[in-house]
Formats: sequence, C-alpha cells, structure tokens
Amino acid sequence: MAIITLETAGCSLFNRVATYIEADTSITTSINQEFIIALHNPSPRLGNRWYESYDDTMLSLVDTEYTPDDKSHPDLGGTQSYRFSPLKEGKTEAIFTYKTATDKVIRQKVFSIDIVSSGPQPASTPKQTPVTTPMPEPTPTPVPSPTPLPAPESQLPFQAGISSDKDRYLPGEDILYGIGIINLSSGTITIDPFPPAVRIKPVGQDEAVYSSAAGNRTLDIAPDYPDS
Repeated sequence: MAIITLETAGCSLFNRVATYIEADTSITTSINQEFIIALHNPSPRLGNRWYESYDDTMLSLVDTEYTPDDKSHPDLGGTQSYRFSPLKEGKTEAIFTYKTATDKVIRQKVFSIDIVSSGPQPASTPKQTPVTTPMPEPTPTPVPSPTPLPAPESQLPFQAGISSDKDRYLPGEDILYGIGIINLSSGTITIDPFPPAVRIKPVGQDEAVYSSAAGNRTLDIAPDYPDS
C-alpha cells in the first residue's frame, strides 16, 4: 500500500493528509480522520475525466482539487484529488470510473475502505484558508450504495482528437493545432500514414481554407492502459 503525506507550502486544502493513489486497493481510517484519493488524468484535453461514486452515509466529500502536471498547459494531464471525511464505523467502497467525453468507460478503480472508531491523528498544523483549484468540469452528485459498472466492448482500438490554442481564428491568422491519440487496446497499434491528412473549413462552409497531405511515415503507439 502506498501512502503519501503532502507537505507543500502555501494554502492548499490538501496539506499533511494521508493520500492514496491508484496503485492502492484498501484504506483503513477512523471517524473524522480525513484522507485523499489522488488519480491521474492523462488526457483532459480530449474531455476524459474521473467520475466518483460512494455511499454518502459513510463518507463525506469535503473538497476536490485538480493539479496540472504542467501549470502552463493544464489540459495536457494532471492529478484529480478527492478529500473525504469518514462519517461512521463500518466498511464501504469508493468507486472511480475513468470515461471519455462520450461517456465511454476506459477503466475503473475500486477502493475498499475500513472505518474504525479511532486511529492515529495527523500532526497538527495552523489553520489555513482553503484555496480550491477549479475542476475542468463540475463534480456529479454522489450516488449511495454504488454498483461497479461493467466495461463496454470497444469498437475501435484507439481514441483520437484534435485541439488548438483557441476556438476561433481571424482571416490571415496562423492556425495551430495538435493531434492526440490514445491507444485503448492492450497491444501496440500502428498509425499509417502519419501524420494523417488534415482539412480545415470555416464553420458552415464546405470549402477548405487549409489542407495538408498525409505523411509518408508510420507511428507506433504503445498501450496507454496495458492492465485495463
């Protein structure tokens, strides 16, 4: 079991609290002994995100925080942290489902939580004013007594998307775009040709204002989730 204690300076709400990551499977804590579950989101730029589900009679979601891997490019990946406070003794689960923007399940993580009457208390720290980093999307309402979702059958072995530095361009402006490809299969896939052909059209028009031919090489992409 991996437990991390965050002790970064500043006013983050998540200082000096036991933190559990995706490699963990079980959590033992006590009533009112807060803890954090931190999960990495490698592709927020494609609309992918984690969705939490838990029994709100056993756990209270105190707050959430999104920490980008690179503050200058928050849509290129980051860690979503969920801070919980146990409400009563017993055993429960917290289920996290990683989905695409089209609600397709990529993977799921279940944490078994054992809440006891008492336990070790964390080192006391001066009270600080919480500062919450906005999430990419609002957190859905918790659902009591959750049931794990079965992973649907994949129709394609990969997920592809395109992103740009802004939503609209004026005539004559250079258009900057990036192509993101996630390998959803358990093996290596080959994109041939690479890069693919691109045609950019104004909204509501069929005539392309920019196009580029397909490349003359290939690209091998290793699995993003080899254990899923």
